Order: sequence, then C-alpha cells, then structure tokens
Amino acid sequence: MVWTKPLTPGAYYPFSGFRKPRTPTAKPLGTAYVAAVLADSPGAYWHMGESTGIMADSTGHGNGLSMAGSGPWVRGQPGLPPNYRDGCMQFGGQSMAGTGGTSPTTDLGDVWTIEAWIARTTFGNAGAETILSKPNGGYNMRIAGAGNQLSMLCAGTAVLATSTVAITDTAPHHCVCTKNGASGHIYIDGTDVTGAYTDHTCVNTAYWLSVGNDNGAAPAISMFIDEVAIYPTALSPARVLAHYNAGMTPP
Repeated sequence: MVWTKPLTPGAYYPFSGFRKPRTPTAKPLGTAYVAAVLADSPGAYWHMGESTGIMADSTGHGNGLSMAGSGPWVRGQPGLPPNYRDGCMQFGGQSMAGTGGTSPTTDLGDVWTIEAWIARTTFGNAGAETILSKPNGGYNMRIAGAGNQLSMLCAGTAVLATSTVAITDTAPHHCVCTKNGASGHIYIDGTDVTGAYTDHTCVNTAYWLSVGNDNGAAPAISMFIDEVAIYPTALSPARVLAHYNAGMTPP
C-alpha cells in the first residue's frame, strides 16, 4: 500500500506500521529561579550561558563580563540549577571573566551578598579557587584550598569566615555569602554553614570585579560557575533558601 496523505506528527498508521516521530521541541527554561533573584534587586546578575561575546548583566545595569586571563575556559556548557539550565562556563587555569573599574552597582561597601552555582572538578588544591572577587579590600567568595570549604573575605585583606562543611563532590551547589556590617553568613544549598566569624570592614575599590579569579592574583581554578549575582544588601536566610528551592525545582 502506498500512503499518499500528509503525515501527522505523533499519529499511528496501522496499515503501514509506521509512526512519524513527533517534531522535537526545545525544553522550556524555568522562570522561578530568575524571578527569585531579580525580586531581591541585585546590583548585577550574569547567567554565564553565552557561548561567545560579552556575558550580559541581566539587571540592565550594564555590567557585562569580558573574558581575560590565559585560560583555558569552555563556554556554553550545560547549566547547573535544574530550574534554569541555559548554560554555564567551565573555568580552568588562570581564566577569568571581569568587568572593570568602579560602578555604583558593583561597589557594595561593607554590606553585600555574593551568590553563584558551582560544580567542582578537582579537590584538595593547594591554592584557593576564587568564585568572585572585587580586590583589593572588596568582597570575595572562594573555595579555601586543601580544605575544600567555602570562604568569604575582604579580598586581599582578611578572611572573614569559612564554612563548617566541605564541598568534595562534582554535583552542583548553590553558594552564598552575606555581610551586613559586623556580621556575616555562609550558605551552601540553602543551609547556614558559617564557621567562626572575624569581622573586617570591606571597602569600595577601583579594581575589576572578577569571576573565576582574584584579578590575576589567584592560583589556578577548576570548576563550572553559573548564575552569578551580587547584591547591595545582605539576603536573609529565608531569601537564600527561597533562591535555592526555586533553582532546584525543574520547569
């Protein structure tokens, strides 16, 4: 039998035993995570998913990230939070993405939040692996070398606190550090894991804001970084948990 009628995607044709495959459609991105981040008015927010060009600041504040350093890096990798897998960047060696100079939306003084999703690829490195930094004397979040713990700092000046738990697997993790003057907190996957805290005043600086590097001063890095945001406020524990839960909810 010769079938001459147009085929309908997904329909079954009993005389031929043939089912035309359904037309593939792109998997939709969730909106819950992005909405949760933007609801807290970040100073800058980068999806990190662009495969080429500048990584756009989704707040509209114009703090686009440009690639620098000696690399290697790999862009356009699968995204990390289940709700918004639009892509991320794999950092390796002396690679960084930065935005230069001073800006009222990246100079956060002594009250700030740093947020990112990361997935590590190596562990127990001798040197610290910077996730985001505003040297010298501004905000900084990094993995603290051989201990594999998350740390918050006044960049190049003082370690404020280190997490009580280590990140020693390759799974995605939601990492947040907050500072509100004399107090600070570290969160991993929505849970407060702050170790002993020693205060130091963070200041505005004229150095580049750098993702994946401490403005050229950090040792080599090896991790995926996604959905990076900074805020001019210290997010509450409830809002940190809300961001994590939104990111973990598949669309």
